[in-house]
Amino acid sequence: MKIITGGVTAAKGFQAASTAAGIKYQGRTDMAMVYSEKPCVAAGTFTTNIVKAAPVKWDQEIVYKHPTAQVIICNSGIANACTGEEGFSYCRATAKAAAETLKVDENSVLVASTGVIGMQLPIEKLSDGVKAMAPKLQGTLEAGNEAAKAIMTTDTKEKEVADYVLENLQKCCFMTSTELAGELNVSYSSVIRLTKTLGFTGYPDFQSFLRETYAEQSRDVDTGILIPAERIEAIKKKEHKATVQDTVCAYTLSNIQSTIASNTEEQYRKASSILINSDVKYIFSSRGSTCVGEFLNTILRQTLPHVYNYGSHGQNMFDFASDLKKGDAAVFITYSRYSRLMYLTAEMVHKQGASIILLTDKPTCEAAKFADVVLTARGDSSEFYNSYVAGMFAAEMLCAYICRETNYSNQELLERIDEYTSQIGNF
Repeated sequence: MKIITGGVTAAKGFQAASTAAGIKYQGRTDMAMVYSEKPCVAAGTFTTNIVKAAPVKWDQEIVYKHPTAQVIICNSGIANACTGEEGFSYCRATAKAAAETLKVDENSVLVASTGVIGMQLPIEKLSDGVKAMAPKLQGTLEAGNEAAKAIMTTDTKEKEVADYVLENLQKCCFMTSTELAGELNVSYSSVIRLTKTLGFTGYPDFQSFLRETYAEQSRDVDTGILIPAERIEAIKKKEHKATVQDTVCAYTLSNIQSTIASNTEEQYRKASSILINSDVKYIFSSRGSTCVGEFLNTILRQTLPHVYNYGSHGQNMFDFASDLKKGDAAVFITYSRYSRLMYLTAEMVHKQGASIILLTDKPTCEAAKFADVVLTARGDSSEFYNSYVAGMFAAEMLCAYICRETNYSNQELLERIDEYTSQIGNF
């Protein structure tokens, strides 16, 4: 499942707005408008209860009897439920106000209300609210978020948690329920209520879903098997119709394309800033990923001061990492099957206060919980081993950002190195 962030305005042609109409409360937004630039085919799922609120009845008429819809007007504070014919007339009046303001068909306007049952809506405030929102319509993420906040009632905390999870999916994959509650300054019960509302048995079940969702883009039939010997058995059973070259190229290009899609400019800039501004930089890699570590070490040592690489040292990795402190940085490069040693070292470095950049094949790597920045580069391969071409690509991207951010301040250093390197062949 691909999650598209951006809320109601993520779809092309949709705009949103909100306003403080003073329907029940003062000092907070309480009306929202969603507008489509073009009429849309509408569908709805409605309650089967005998007692239906006025907006439900109005929307049923629009969806069942008219071909399209174009506007939704929502309010919080008063639900317009159990309000009889008067309440239904207010739905019509709201739709009329929207139609006149936006120049659309009255029968293309849907309405919704949430809040206290049995109270009549102040229709003048609703009409004024519609007129106030129309000029503010925008297709931005901010406009969509503000519209969502405007219709919050007693479930504001749950909605706040849901918004945060959608915007910080990777981070939430590794946060405990207590940590998530603390991050938003809401109660632990608000987090648990949200998981129950969404149909999960509890927070662990919810978190497993988040991890599965976030990792789905990286999942492959072959790379889902982590043990090399078992991969070979799976490979033998497959019918290979393409040439070796075509197969390897297909996997490699797919890995690189995925790497481009999953890592943003902001992530690279943040990672480069950490390395540029840190006192000491350590690079940790193991097994196959050491090739990426060696490349990164080579470029960084020619670009930044105090860069050290842990590869195949006889020295214990913990001894190596124990020097790191606040103001320092570490780059961890780890691929499936993830090393327990790398995880524990990352934990150690994190507790010592140093910044961590993680380069890995899947965002669900456990060490990601300690990282300030996570860069993902898939390692899918047609063979029993991981591919590190995309990892090299991500490392090169990081180096390129560092070069640009430092304005190539290493030119003098490179000239000095070259002065002596050029003499090697003279003896």
